[in-house]
Amino acid sequence: VAADQRVLFSNIGYEDVTDYAELPENVARFSMRPVGKDSALAESREVMGDGARYTLVALPDGKGGSLLRVLKDELPTDSSRAKIRVVNAAPGLEDVKVSIAGQPTPLFDHIALGAEAGYQDIAPNTATLLFQRSKGAPVVRVEKWKLEPGRAYTIVLTGAAGHKVEAVKFDDRLIRSGSQVSLKP
Repeated sequence: VAADQRVLFSNIGYEDVTDYAELPENVARFSMRPVGKDSALAESREVMGDGARYTLVALPDGKGGSLLRVLKDELPTDSSRAKIRVVNAAPGLEDVKVSIAGQPTPLFDHIALGAEAGYQDIAPNTATLLFQRSKGAPVVRVEKWKLEPGRAYTIVLTGAAGHKVEAVKFDDRLIRSGSQVSLKP
């Protein structure tokens, strides 16, 4: 993955989550290409704000290819609540509903393929999250996930068309140790 001509990350595998990288410019042309190849699998030109954090996600384009989406991260502003967002990158799952087991109202409804649902503030707890088509049984369950106060989380639904859908979850927080900054998966 490169920003303009600068390689940001290499050897990224399926479901990998990288550290954050600082960019000196507010406008970047991101590209994703296989190792050792010159042609890009996907590109995206983005304008970003100073001091903001972003997540770059490779998503299916619906035509057998890929597209890159840059999503603006939200830092928790209420230390007594948790934040969660969901990105639907699972072909064959065009309309997703997300709920907490035992709760009557879904957290998110109608998340289209290639879309992200934005963030939802929730009470911190240990929850089982259910991901399903808008009608039907859950296709994925995330069992007993501890959602801590003052933290933001992202879940990316993945899986090739006709294969098992998986939920890749990560914590959006930065951990500072000395002069290094990293993402805590």
